[in-house]
Amino acid sequence: NYENASAAFKYIIAEKQKNVKEQLKKERAKQSGGKKEPTKPKMFATVEPKGIKGALAHKAANNEAMMWLARTFVAEGKPQLAQMMLDLLRNDVNFPEQLEGRLALEQANIDLQTNNLHGAAEALTKVMNDQDINKNTRIRASFLNGQILQRLGQFDKSSEAYAKALDLHPNLDMSFSAQMAIAMNSLKDSTAKGDVNSVL
Repeated sequence: NYENASAAFKYIIAEKQKNVKEQLKKERAKQSGGKKEPTKPKMFATVEPKGIKGALAHKAANNEAMMWLARTFVAEGKPQLAQMMLDLLRNDVNFPEQLEGRLALEQANIDLQTNNLHGAAEALTKVMNDQDINKNTRIRASFLNGQILQRLGQFDKSSEAYAKALDLHPNLDMSFSAQMAIAMNSLKDSTAKGDVNSVL
């Protein structure tokens, strides 16, 4: 149920904003001693620690909630709202670098929904090369990127994306399909260049 999911993610984000406002109010009161301070820009993302500390630390719910809210907006057919959520995160100085791949994944979701194949291919390229993304997601992103690039007529880049999927050791069906797609790309690329003999 996307309505309930959306409401839950909005609640998490609202709670985070309430906490940030309270914290800023306390800091201003300490620093200014009654003087008015210029307002700081709104921060929507939550800083996450890096390294071993980051691996062991509790993950901030706010960043995930905003990305999941964007996903629910896409599922509800509201890609403009989803794009707004991602833009808020992307432009936030606190947005953790290690979540760039997740942000690209959500961007690809929006781009696919709005039939922006060039944008989707660009976002999926980031996802398939991001070491912070789990292996299965990277395999699927690589394979899907290969399909999109093939549809756009970018056969060399498509073959590279399929090869990336093969490097990650997908299941047998996907492996076979990727190998067949690479062969088809070679054939189509050679035909487009008028060099059919190189494929034979």
